[in-house]
Amino acid sequence: MLERSEYGEAALKSVDSSESTDSHENLPQIDLEQLNSDAKQRENQRKIHQGIENKDRQKADIELESNLSELDGGIVDEENLTNFIDKNYSGSKEVFKAAKDYIDLQNAIGNSVPEADLKKILNDSEKEKSVISKGDEVIAFKEKLVAEGKSQTEILSKLIASYEGDESVSVWVENWKQMLALHNYAKSDLDTSDQKAVESILSNVDITSENSFDTALKTIASSSEVSDSAKEKIVTKFGNISTIKDMDATLTDLKEQKEKLGEVVSRKEENRDLIKSDISKLEAKLNDPEITEQERSNLEKELAEKKQELETVKVEITSLQEQIPEKISFPLRNGFSAVLNSDGSRSIQIDGLNFVLKIPDNKMPFQGRKNVLTVNTAFTYGALRNSGIESLFNPELNNADVPSRDQRVFCSKILTSLGYPDSEIISELQIVQLNKDLSLLRNKNSNTSGFEDITALGIWDDSNKQIDTNRLTDCLSYINKNRGRDVGFSDLLEK
Repeated sequence: MLERSEYGEAALKSVDSSESTDSHENLPQIDLEQLNSDAKQRENQRKIHQGIENKDRQKADIELESNLSELDGGIVDEENLTNFIDKNYSGSKEVFKAAKDYIDLQNAIGNSVPEADLKKILNDSEKEKSVISKGDEVIAFKEKLVAEGKSQTEILSKLIASYEGDESVSVWVENWKQMLALHNYAKSDLDTSDQKAVESILSNVDITSENSFDTALKTIASSSEVSDSAKEKIVTKFGNISTIKDMDATLTDLKEQKEKLGEVVSRKEENRDLIKSDISKLEAKLNDPEITEQERSNLEKELAEKKQELETVKVEITSLQEQIPEKISFPLRNGFSAVLNSDGSRSIQIDGLNFVLKIPDNKMPFQGRKNVLTVNTAFTYGALRNSGIESLFNPELNNADVPSRDQRVFCSKILTSLGYPDSEIISELQIVQLNKDLSLLRNKNSNTSGFEDITALGIWDDSNKQIDTNRLTDCLSYINKNRGRDVGFSDLLEK
């Protein structure tokens, strides 16, 4: 409603007082236009005051929100960022870098970063996957499931379901599948004590290691808590690759996985270059003096988003590159790796010795047994070196060579004399036993050298300066036939 002016009030009072006499002669003249003008002026003044009050309230609200934000954690800047990351993200370097980049971008456009806002950015499900490495992500997911009371089989099942389509962790997923299968096998086929021991070993394996399942098998093979019968069952069931065909297939799979990772990295790098191009274009537009303030504000916002997107892609590229192995290989047995060389040839590497034996190629037919014997030659040579009697190997093996026919035949004699098959790749447990068997050729109660011990046993024929293979096979056959007895060096001397 329009408010009445003082002049209008007086006029109305005058009208009221004159009504009783029915006389209108002395009424003052009322200027209606002036009345309306005064009323409008008062209304405008009221709106102005109201607008000022609204702005004051908005300002107060902003200050209150800022104060509440500070009470809830405050502003995160470069000085307290390290403490913030240590407290909330276990000191993750990837998260620290992403957070710092975000703070720098916000500071560049004049914004501070409240702790609550930064947490929201870093914890957002889509952004979290890009700023936290896959390893951190998987471990965090596992810890969450553990906190929820999930069993080991439930955890592995959920990990497989969540990451099965992710090419960058395909090796991990295959390991998890094998571990889950071993869990189920232990539950259904092993005694209670063996089951608990196996499950304990599996629960402590690093699930983000490319060799997690092989590590689990090695730990089981060397564990005193797992019975020999259970070990043999596990090796037979899960085991170890026993044919060259399977070994080659595994190397081929690893090669394809490496190539796929390389392709993913290439696509990410192309995307990174496109984002860089977009950033350059936005920066060029910002240098235009004729753009409006609104246009400038929009461009600055878009530029900040693009820079954040660029940092995210860089983190993803780095994470993927770290997962690309330098060489294509896998642990064939404990201490031995199968390797696919860059020229397509294959090798068996004796880990820790910088010693490699090359495998013959498969271009000629009927090469299978030759390849198997080469692999077993590496295992046999490793066992001889462990006992300090590698000089027994005849003819002498050279690093990075393809073993000759004579060397493969010599290896076959050692294995068959001890009762091991020479037509398949011997197992992890057989290699453990092979080391025990060959160690009996050493005199443990003396400081003599390995060469002196095999000379004392008559295996080295000093007069002819060569290995007496008949004497060697006699000693090894004796060891094979008397495994249940406490046979030692002295027994071999007397034989």
